[in-house]
Amino acid sequence: MILYNSIVTIALLVILLNLLNNLKLLKPITKRKKPLEKPPLVSVLVPARNESENIKKCITSLANQDYPNFELIVLDDNSEDNTLVKLNRLKEKYPKIKIYIGENLPEGWTGKNFACHTLSSYAHGEWLLFTDADTVHRKDSLTSSLHSVIREKAKLLSIMPDIIIKTIPEKIFTPLMHFALFSFLPLKIVNTYRYKKAVIALGPFLLINANFYRKIGGHENIKDEILDDFRLAQLVKKHGGKFVIMDGKDNVKVRFYKDFRSVWDGFSKNSFGAFENSPLILLPFLAIVYCLYLIPYFLLFNGLINLQLKLLPFFQVLLITLHTGLIALKFRIKPVLIILHPLSVLLWTLIVLNSMRLSLQNKSLVWKERLYSVRKAR
Repeated sequence: MILYNSIVTIALLVILLNLLNNLKLLKPITKRKKPLEKPPLVSVLVPARNESENIKKCITSLANQDYPNFELIVLDDNSEDNTLVKLNRLKEKYPKIKIYIGENLPEGWTGKNFACHTLSSYAHGEWLLFTDADTVHRKDSLTSSLHSVIREKAKLLSIMPDIIIKTIPEKIFTPLMHFALFSFLPLKIVNTYRYKKAVIALGPFLLINANFYRKIGGHENIKDEILDDFRLAQLVKKHGGKFVIMDGKDNVKVRFYKDFRSVWDGFSKNSFGAFENSPLILLPFLAIVYCLYLIPYFLLFNGLINLQLKLLPFFQVLLITLHTGLIALKFRIKPVLIILHPLSVLLWTLIVLNSMRLSLQNKSLVWKERLYSVRKAR
C-alpha cells in the first residue's frame, strides 16, 4: 500500500509540474504595437443553426471589430427557429454582413463540417476565422488573433476562451474541461510541427491560413468527423503546418451547455473521439484517472472516519486541490468549485463511458435537431 501511494503521489506531482509549465507557456493573444502596413483580408465565418438566443450578441460583437480589413459571412444552416429573421434584422443595421442559406445536409457529412465547408466556398480572405454563433468577441479579438498567428508563424490558431458558467451542471463539469485540456499533454509538443496527434483545439475559434486550408482539403477531408476541431488541427500538423493554442479568455466568451441533458449529450457525442475511438486507449486512461483523482479522497475520508490521518492520501488530496486551484486562478473560475472536483471526475467518467458505448454499438443521438452516430456521421 505504501508503494502504491508513493507512485500515485509522484504521478500527481509530475502532472502538477506539467500543468505549471503549460500555464506558463499558454501565451495570451495580443496586438502588435505597430499595426500591419497591409492588413490581409480575413473572412469571419459563422455557421448558425437554431441560434436565435445567441445570434444577435455574436454578430454584433463581430460586426464591430476594430480590424480594418475583414468580411463577415454567416450561414443559416436550415434553422428551425427565427435565427434567419434575426440575421436579416442585423443586416439592416450592418449592411456588410453576408447571409447565405445552407443546403440540405449530404450523406456522410456532419452538420457543422458541411456548414464550415460551405462558408469557406464563399470566402475571399487570406485567413479564415471559423467561429461559433454562441461566442461573443471583444472589439480587438480579430486584430489580436491575427497578429498572434503571424507572430507565431503558424497556419492554424485556436484559443482557450472565457467559458461562461452559471447553472449547476456547468459548475460541475466545465472546470474539468480546463483540467483535462492542460494537465496531461505538454504544451511544448502541442505547439510544434511534430507529434501530429498531440493537439488541443476548440471549435468556437479556429483561425487558419486560407491557402493552406484548401491545400489540405479543409473540412471536406474531415467531413464525417464528430471531433472536428481536433481533427482539423491534426490535419494541419500532418501536412507540416504549425498549430498553436493560446489564451483568449480576455477576448472571446462562450457558453457551451446550460443544462444536464445538453452536457450529457454534447460530450457523449465527442468524448470518445478524443481517445481515437479506441477502448485500448480509453480504459487504461480511466483506470489511471480513478487511481489518481478519486481513490485519494476515499482513502483520506476512510482514515478520518477511523480517526486516523493518513499522510500520503492527505498529501495527494493537497496536490489535487493545488492543481485545481491553479486552474481556477488562471481561468477565473470560482475557487469554491474546487470542492466539486471529485464529482466532476465521476460525471466525466460516466459520460465518456457512454460515449464509448454509443460508438461501439453504433448508436445515434439527436444534436441540434439532427441525428448523429457517434462513430460516424450519417
